[in-house]
Amino acid sequence: MQSRKNNRVNNRSRNNRRSVKNSRRPTFAAKLGAFILQGLSASTSVKWSVKEGFSNTQPQVTGVLPFLHLNLKEAQFRALLRGSHNNHVKTLTSLCNSKNLNRVLHKVNFNCQRQSNNGVNGLEEAIVASINNSWNMRKTGRRHLATLEKHMRKQVELNIIKPSSVVWAN
Repeated sequence: MQSRKNNRVNNRSRNNRRSVKNSRRPTFAAKLGAFILQGLSASTSVKWSVKEGFSNTQPQVTGVLPFLHLNLKEAQFRALLRGSHNNHVKTLTSLCNSKNLNRVLHKVNFNCQRQSNNGVNGLEEAIVASINNSWNMRKTGRRHLATLEKHMRKQVELNIIKPSSVVWAN
């Protein structure tokens, strides 16, 4: 009896390993989509109609669409972040200077400009790492993303959008 139970457990774990190995890896655009859509309530359904497409009442949904249609790559996303990097550093440095942190923290060699730049660099890296490493934890985002994929494939079928718009899901 114990032997049968062990065989069942071993078979299940072998099958689980096999299915994980054979499963497709999500594109960066799909991971980014799940990251953005994770904030949409789990009980909310994606609003969509054949005539009008996705509803503009859900900014996460309409906001994720450019990234998906473009099948945005990680390098392109990093370039997007780099494009606004200096503005973020400038804003953080201004906040820091408004609190006189260079003077208040002079004993620890605090430097608003240098540390704001490092902070923004760290934030950008953390965002990309979260996008890349948290796919399995984003159940709500993945569920909404699957709904978008279904509707987008319907739009392809009806010749509303091009097949290249759903490459992110392949």
